[in-house]
Amino acid sequence: MIGMDYGLHTPIRGSNPGSIFSSNVTLNKIIRIYSRLGAIDYAHKVFDTIPDQPNQFIWTALIHGHVENSNYKESLGLFRRMLRESIPPLKFTVSSILKCLSRQKRLSEGESIHGLVVKLSFELDPMVQNSLIDVYARSEEIIVARKVFDGMSHRDVVSWNSMISCYGNCYQVDAAIELFHSMPERNVVSWTAMLCGYAKTGNMEEAQNMFDEMPVRDLAAWKVMISGYMDVGNFSAACCTFNKMPSNKDIGSWNIMIAGLCKAGRLDFARDFFDRMPSRNGASWCMLIDGYVKAGDVDNARLLFDQMNDKNLVSWSTMIAGHAKNGQASHALKLFNQFKHLGIEPDESFIMTVISVCSQLGILDIAENIVSNYVQCTHFSNLHLVTSLIDMYSKCGSVERAWQVFGNVHKKDLFCYSAMIAAFANHGRGREAITLFHEMLSHNIKPDGVAFLGILTACNHGGLVNEGKEWFELMRKEFGFCRSRSTMLVWLIFSDVRVVLMMLIEL
Repeated sequence: MIGMDYGLHTPIRGSNPGSIFSSNVTLNKIIRIYSRLGAIDYAHKVFDTIPDQPNQFIWTALIHGHVENSNYKESLGLFRRMLRESIPPLKFTVSSILKCLSRQKRLSEGESIHGLVVKLSFELDPMVQNSLIDVYARSEEIIVARKVFDGMSHRDVVSWNSMISCYGNCYQVDAAIELFHSMPERNVVSWTAMLCGYAKTGNMEEAQNMFDEMPVRDLAAWKVMISGYMDVGNFSAACCTFNKMPSNKDIGSWNIMIAGLCKAGRLDFARDFFDRMPSRNGASWCMLIDGYVKAGDVDNARLLFDQMNDKNLVSWSTMIAGHAKNGQASHALKLFNQFKHLGIEPDESFIMTVISVCSQLGILDIAENIVSNYVQCTHFSNLHLVTSLIDMYSKCGSVERAWQVFGNVHKKDLFCYSAMIAAFANHGRGREAITLFHEMLSHNIKPDGVAFLGILTACNHGGLVNEGKEWFELMRKEFGFCRSRSTMLVWLIFSDVRVVLMMLIEL
């Protein structure tokens, strides 16, 4: 139903002044209906075909629609555009944007919006205050969240629940329970928030006591208990709680059991739950496939993957990564070649998985093909992906391409530098590795054991024994790496790589 074109937006562009589509109220409702159906693209089309400047209510409807459909980048872009076009935001607009930021834990932007809240004199509005508490709570800024909470003239149950959740998530259960007992009224969310706090600290005895006292239990409360018991390794209690659940168990409840059992390596039990599920979703399949992969049982993982009817990006990524991590790079590449013809848009996680495959194969042509088809300029802001690319090119024998990737990054971190230093080192370009190490230090980036391993490898491969001694002294005196000096020097002189690897792993 969501994919259907309802035709509501087509008459707007040429509508008459008396048309229903000239009514801002009607347009607002149409955008909200599309958003609720998950057809946010159609909602945006309605917005884009409005001939005059949309009013603040229509802007807010579209921004809120993007937030509710988890299109956070689009919602922030619309909000910035709204401000640039001098459209004053509503309290609900600001609340929606704060919700967007809280879900992504984007504290700095949340603080900026807090400043805007004060400027607009929205700081005493309960809805905006609740959203601010949520932003600070999810970023574990307890003191600021409590300051907003204490400054509220009217606190509703949402305010209390947000603050209790904040304390629980930050392991301050005593403060949470004190607030819980101070509440003028509670709902099932209040009780569940306390359950989450106890479960997060591993105190399942208190969680069970509170669960037993609950006047009403919803599905979320049951899930918290099952997940909590799984996390502490009490599988019998988790199974017992699961079996006591009302008969209307949802897929999520089954998935919690499967995920916990897979994490514990109890794949036979996980498979039993999977087989007994009345219905499954993509997550059900992916969790069990991932469980087999992590246990090294790639054959069963692949059998399950092949049985899956509606394979999504996560399932493809999990299975390709499974082959790669278990030393089956050629199988991973074959699977990737099947994926290419499906028209599924890969995300950064998937791209990094394929990069890992290329690194194992060490074939430059394949690596270049992956980069040209899937890596865009915007990906260079992801330093994890950049580091993977540098490592891939190095292992494919092209230190020049690795250096080009490195040069395209404006703000480099320790891992990025370490990868490039290792690339130079492994290709016998010791002097360039040393120069890059000096550059890293000049940017006040503190090296770790991996970075020092790279520079010492460069000295070793380049026969730079004296420089290697100097770097080792720097490790010991300035950065506190205090392992056996003689052992390190023996490695440097006699190229016993195993010694230094064992030493630096312990650092």
